[in-house]
This record gives sequence, C-alpha cells and structure tokens, in this order.
Amino acid sequence: MRAQDLWFQDCGLIIQAEDTIFCVSGAILAVQSTVFRDMLSLPTPGDGDTIDGCPFVLLPDTAEDTDNFLRAVLCFGFFGPFPAPTTFPVLLSDGEALEIAAVARQLGADWILPTSFYRICQCSFDRAIITGDELSDADKVNCIKGLRYLETTGAMNVLDFLLASYSNCSTRTRCMESRQTICREVETERRKYDAEHFTEMLLELFLEDPVANVCVNCFSKMKEVHEDAQKELWDDLPRIFGLDDWKKLEAMKVEALK
Repeated sequence: MRAQDLWFQDCGLIIQAEDTIFCVSGAILAVQSTVFRDMLSLPTPGDGDTIDGCPFVLLPDTAEDTDNFLRAVLCFGFFGPFPAPTTFPVLLSDGEALEIAAVARQLGADWILPTSFYRICQCSFDRAIITGDELSDADKVNCIKGLRYLETTGAMNVLDFLLASYSNCSTRTRCMESRQTICREVETERRKYDAEHFTEMLLELFLEDPVANVCVNCFSKMKEVHEDAQKELWDDLPRIFGLDDWKKLEAMKVEALK
C-alpha cells in the first residue's frame, strides 16, 4: 500500500519497506544521507527493478522506521540558523535545488525554502524562471525579487568591508589600494556568467589569509566585518525571498515535529 503523505507522484524514487511503498525525492535523500548518495550514484542496470518507470529500492527496515526516517530527512533535517562557513549547506545541482523547493512546498516545510531559493538563484535560475514548471508563479516571482536584491543591495552590504575605513590601519594608502583591487576582482568574478558552473554568491565569498598588501590590523577587522555582514544577510534570507522570518519558520518546524 502507498504511504500516507509520503507518496509524491513526480519525485522519481520508490522505496518499499514491508508492505508499504513510498515515492520520494532521491535528490533530497542523496543530500542528507551518504548511504542513499552512494546507492543512487551507481548506474542502474538495464534490467534493474522499476515501478512505473521509477527506480525501486527494497529496504529490510520496518515500514514504521522507514516512514519516520523519510519524514526526518525530507522535512526536519535541513536548514536553520546561520551555520559556520565550512558547514554551509551543500551545493546542489539545478534539478536538485528545484526538486527540493517543490517537495518542501508539497510538505508545507517552508523552513527549507530560503536556502532552496538561494540555491536556485545560484545554479538553476534560468531553468526555474523561464522553462521550469517545478515552481509556482508566486515562487518564481519570489526568486526573481530575491536575486535582484542579492545582486544589488545585498552585494553592496556584504562587500562594503572591502572599502570601509579602519582606524588601526598601519599602512593606510597601501591597504586602501589593495582592498580596491580586491573589490574589483571580486565584482568581476561575481558578475561573470557561466551556464556550466555555479554563480559566485555572497554567502560563498570568504577571505583567505594572507591578503597581499593588507596590514594585519586591517585584515583582522575586514574579516570580522565581512562575517557579520554575511550573518546579517543569512538572517534576512527568508524576507529577501518573501517568506516568514527564521523565528517563525523554526516555530513551524517545531510544530511539525510534534
């Protein structure tokens, strides 16, 4: 029998546990589970098991355990408050970003949407807005507005650390010239369009030590101001995409877990 609330016709992966079958997103499972990531990365034999053309996986677990696991992975294990740069949510392919956003809407898991929309702007924006049918018209508008903000006001706020004046600078002229050069290089790279690769986005721009011709005092302050600006952008991400703030989204997540 089909699992209640865990059968999504267009998701493309069917899992059976005992006498229950689930149709879920292989992309989301791959992001959250290394076991499924390895399993789904293997080529499917021509005579592999399928149901209605979808890959089919038989698990030895109970239906109840599988149900709980899938709900945890699909709904409750994703994004929350601003993480450290090294743990920022994994990059997704264009199809995965769209699929995650679509499934989140179906599940009412809005707390997943801010980061999903951010990734759509990063890696699949043209497909999502022009030809894709995974997103509703309202969500497409949210992505358009969000991307415009990220490319203008958001970029200005995050990159301001490069041109700010720092009182403890020991080599003022040299530091300012160096930071202006870095700013031009970052802007050039950020605005470069390449359909085959991810767009450089504001939450992935990190300072690497050392920065040539910048004094130690300036570098330390630059890094602090930059990270504060990125955190502020992260905190504001739901509003940028027309969603409730993180506090309300977290409350929604807690309520869903009950």
